[in-house]
Amino acid sequence: MSNRVLKSLHVSNVANVAYSNAKILNKRGWPAQVICHDVKHLMSQPEWDDLLLDPQDFPDETDFYNNTADFGGYSRPEWFKSDSLADPYADVSQIHARLLAWLARRLPREIKRTLEPAYYRLMRMRMGMKRMVTGQKPAPVASEDVGVVEKRLRTLIDTAAGLGPQWQLDEVVLRRYLPHRAWLASHAACQDVVFSYVLSPIYAMLYGLKPQVSVEIGTMREIPLGTSATSRLLWLAYRLSDHVVLTNPDNRSLADEGGVTSYSFCPHPIDDEMFRPGEEQELRRELLGRHDAQFVLFAPARQNWKVKGNDKLIRAFARLRRSGVNAVLLLPAWGQEIERSKALSNSLGIQAHTVWLPPLSEPLLARYYRAVDLVLDQFQLGVFGLITPKAMSCGTPVLTSYDVRHHNWCFPVDPPVVSCWTEEDIFAAISDLTRDAGKRAEIGAASRAWVERHHSQAVVADALTSAMEIAVENFKRRSA
Repeated sequence: MSNRVLKSLHVSNVANVAYSNAKILNKRGWPAQVICHDVKHLMSQPEWDDLLLDPQDFPDETDFYNNTADFGGYSRPEWFKSDSLADPYADVSQIHARLLAWLARRLPREIKRTLEPAYYRLMRMRMGMKRMVTGQKPAPVASEDVGVVEKRLRTLIDTAAGLGPQWQLDEVVLRRYLPHRAWLASHAACQDVVFSYVLSPIYAMLYGLKPQVSVEIGTMREIPLGTSATSRLLWLAYRLSDHVVLTNPDNRSLADEGGVTSYSFCPHPIDDEMFRPGEEQELRRELLGRHDAQFVLFAPARQNWKVKGNDKLIRAFARLRRSGVNAVLLLPAWGQEIERSKALSNSLGIQAHTVWLPPLSEPLLARYYRAVDLVLDQFQLGVFGLITPKAMSCGTPVLTSYDVRHHNWCFPVDPPVVSCWTEEDIFAAISDLTRDAGKRAEIGAASRAWVERHHSQAVVADALTSAMEIAVENFKRRSA
């Protein structure tokens, strides 16, 4: 491996993952730039990562720009650029997206494959009509690049056909991403490596002129192999990447099944300087006094019962209250099943002791982690995302489902989380820990120490720079 410092371009920024990775690399001295679709969600904005913001200034979590906040002269880093190019991950209305998701679950795969070409041709016609009405022009492809692009399209279609019928691409679908390929190309010329997130591995695959690292941030689960025309494109992009970074340990089996041969694990990026142990006595006193409680439990995972197991937690908390423990449960009012969770809370008679919070910016979230007694993550997957390591980094005990089998290739030492899978597990663990302040302190201290050794910014930087070097070497072999 070379000791040369490599420059990287990071494409797409859902949930600020690309921003966080680039920030870590820039601190390391490896220049990194982020280009992002003009996403409006709160959690994909640099301000949400960097500033202590008042949630009351943001009435709509889906529209960051509709706010009354005072940013105090804050300027986004020069290495972060948000462009107006449409994000194909969210280019349909919510009703349309729900209809497509319902059809995807109901229709047999053979019928979907038959209908998809017609569907995407209709989408292409709709986009053409929209451009005629609005005057919007598609991103141009430089005339000198037309031959290069057409040759790349042909190569990809032939490559997919050679892998078998289940990989076959629809050219109409592939061409839909040419504006995104041109967008990436306009920023990539002076970069050494391209990191691509969510659907942007497709853009990087179409570009094909620089080493490509595809970063899996849960998309492998959301868009399984062979389930749609988009999934075939995405999984071909994973397969043809010079390297793939997995941030979810359980997706290793999916990568193997999809024919990905060069991959490595990288922890989710967290700012262990912001998320640090400390006293938050004022916020803690305010929470305890406002809710007349002795203990504060915080469950920040989005409301999605199938993925997060929120129903188990709510039922366990109801049992905890009935057992005489005077605790309040803080829950986020975001996710797919907020009303369902609220209805369950009401039916169990604990609505007075469950508090629904708006989204919290990262510095404010860190304050909450330090102020509460316990953090409760997900109870379904056996792996964790950002919630668990951020809370652990603050020295707060975490309850979550944890499967050792998923992690034995990632961490030399398992984290000191309290593993819970069932309603009974959760109830028993909370009951035990609320009775024992010493045990909470012991787990909290061990949690921070584990993060410093196995999940810190330095660990993430090492994993990312190693992935870049591997990608460069693989690209050289592929291009030889």
